[in-house]
Amino acid sequence: MTGHKIDSWFPITLVSDECERERGLGSPVGVLPGFRSPLALARAVVLLSLSTEDAEREALLPALQPVIGEPWRTSIGALGEEPEEVRVFGDGSVALEAARAGRRVRLVAPDPAIARFFEEVFGRLLEEGEEALEELAGFLRQVGRVLRRRLSDLYGGGERAYLWIKRVRCPQCGLLIPLMEHRWIVKGSCALRVEVPEGGDEVEFEVVEPEEAGPGTLRAGRVTCPRCRESWGLERVRRSFLLRAARGGPAGAYLAAVVEDGSVRSATDPDLDRVERARELARELGRSRLLPCEDPPGWLRRWGVWDVSWMFNSRQLAALLEAVTVTLNVGESLEWCRVWAAAVLTELSLRNSVLSRWDPAVGEPGRAEGWAWEYGELPVPRAWEKVSSEILRACRELIEVAEGVEVEVEVADGGWGVARDLPDALFRAWSGALLNAPVWGTEGRGGSSILGGLSWGGRSFLVLRSDRVAERWMEVVGEIVGRGLRAASAWPVFGENVLVVPLVERESPEEVDWEDVVSEVRDAVRRLLDAARDLEGRGWESVGVVPYAAALPPCTGLDVVKRGGDSLSIRQPEVLSEVLAEGWRELVTAVLELLNVGVSDPRARFYAVYRLLWGYRESCDPPSRRRLEPLLRALKLDPDELPYLSADGRLESYRERRELRPREDPVNAFHAALLAVREGAPESALEGVPENVRKEVLELARAVIRAARRCGENHPEVELARRLLGVSVGVAGR
Repeated sequence: MTGHKIDSWFPITLVSDECERERGLGSPVGVLPGFRSPLALARAVVLLSLSTEDAEREALLPALQPVIGEPWRTSIGALGEEPEEVRVFGDGSVALEAARAGRRVRLVAPDPAIARFFEEVFGRLLEEGEEALEELAGFLRQVGRVLRRRLSDLYGGGERAYLWIKRVRCPQCGLLIPLMEHRWIVKGSCALRVEVPEGGDEVEFEVVEPEEAGPGTLRAGRVTCPRCRESWGLERVRRSFLLRAARGGPAGAYLAAVVEDGSVRSATDPDLDRVERARELARELGRSRLLPCEDPPGWLRRWGVWDVSWMFNSRQLAALLEAVTVTLNVGESLEWCRVWAAAVLTELSLRNSVLSRWDPAVGEPGRAEGWAWEYGELPVPRAWEKVSSEILRACRELIEVAEGVEVEVEVADGGWGVARDLPDALFRAWSGALLNAPVWGTEGRGGSSILGGLSWGGRSFLVLRSDRVAERWMEVVGEIVGRGLRAASAWPVFGENVLVVPLVERESPEEVDWEDVVSEVRDAVRRLLDAARDLEGRGWESVGVVPYAAALPPCTGLDVVKRGGDSLSIRQPEVLSEVLAEGWRELVTAVLELLNVGVSDPRARFYAVYRLLWGYRESCDPPSRRRLEPLLRALKLDPDELPYLSADGRLESYRERRELRPREDPVNAFHAALLAVREGAPESALEGVPENVRKEVLELARAVIRAARRCGENHPEVELARRLLGVSVGVAGR
């Protein structure tokens, strides 16, 4: 079988940089459901998948290299006549680029809701062009006009954004503590001061100059009550949210500030009255069949959000349900436009929910990507107009760059599934409310880890999410093997949490020695890191996908491995896990070489690598315990024997430690030394510590400092590590 360029070469750095640039410019597909990949990545997958092995790199690069202006206007160019027809799984971006390359494309959609949207994009929109666009624009404008009239009582004046802060009750004094990572409203100009009452359970907020505000209540992964100074970890906070959810409601929050055009003020009684009126409206509308119902991703359920409708406070939900009602009334004669209304509501929901993290750089919320303590709310009529205009602009650009392309759409019937993510869940929910149509076919709800893919003539190229690979590694391998395929190679795209996997039909069963498997995985890790400029400038968390990329080919391409006189199936769970552990082992070695530190104790190595890959996650989104399992297995560590590793996968810093045994564990010794430095006794920080442990502590201090510099973040632990090293150098000099 003829080889293809992607089997042996993928310009990781170039594609990663272009994806990042595209995201910053605002890709036309970034706001459209089902268009999962940046167009730069989709173009690279199509181009390198359809190019034969003997194609010159220099001839392929022009279609991948950055161009002035909008990179999505870059043409793939001629690829020859074969293959003429390709199948694309689930990713509208890959389908678009394959069609622009002159191929007949059959796009297999994961469920009826997404399929319906694809039909509107590749059917009506691209076939009718400006005529369909004008009709859609008129429909969305009419909905916006009605919304402004019907929702005028829910928002006041010209308010631009509302700052909400989630809260949790202090178990010691009963205060409802605002969960604040910082006190900025607008970075550099406006901040919040919290007025703590001597009695009662609610705080008040005042907008002040930056120098008048203190620190937040969340620091180093712990929350501290501003009244009684009781402190506890975020795992306890999450249990509190889960308990509240079990009693019938999402987490509560304070309305702390209102950002108007050019001014910032504290929330007033009229603001709170409007919220109360919205609560009554939400209760009334919530009894209707219009309520969006869909299971959210698992990371949300961990915080007590058991349905996507729980992503919104009462005013957000009431306004969005009014938008559904208006859409149904306005669109009686334009039913096809309801699909686009669902797209608008999906993007609007991502920017206007309790997950929409407040961005103090601009004084308004950002797009929902994870849990948020301080979240923003936008007036829905204004947000509807803004999101509508962005989607219309995306449509206009698609018409310009995709004129004449043809894509046939069908609903998946078995085969590869598609990973559930938040935009998918929201689009299915709003489609169900607007179209009264099923959002899932008869085939499996939940799907596999496949993000998208391209297939023709026995070859397939898949695009996978790296976090899903981590969570469902064995399932991914099983699905590839179960379809008679093997991974020829795998290529990470840093900063996008993506893995590109070229697949080929499996050959006859092969038996190899364990040493050959280890050598292949180690070589692949080094090769992938070299291709990424030794990790310089990459998103560090994304580097965690490298071991999976290195381990995929042997795990899917071999049947039996000979080890210690035994012949074992390579897909036995313990063998599969050990292959992945070898990749992590080599990655750990490479990372420590990059940091130029000589820690040898497995616990110290774990701490150093964790700080480089995941930093000091002070909020809520650390890697899960399950995601850390391969790394822990590679270092032969039992997580239950690491007192500084929390149940939620967060690594505690020195300030959270209670019982330290510095003679037994170099990480404990490191934390004890930092505490001594903080308390003003730096000369005695390492007294009584065995020489071998002392060496590990100093190397660990260097690792933490260098990791923080590469991650572009700082933390009190890092500053104390600098002081510890300074003292140790001075003592050694004397």
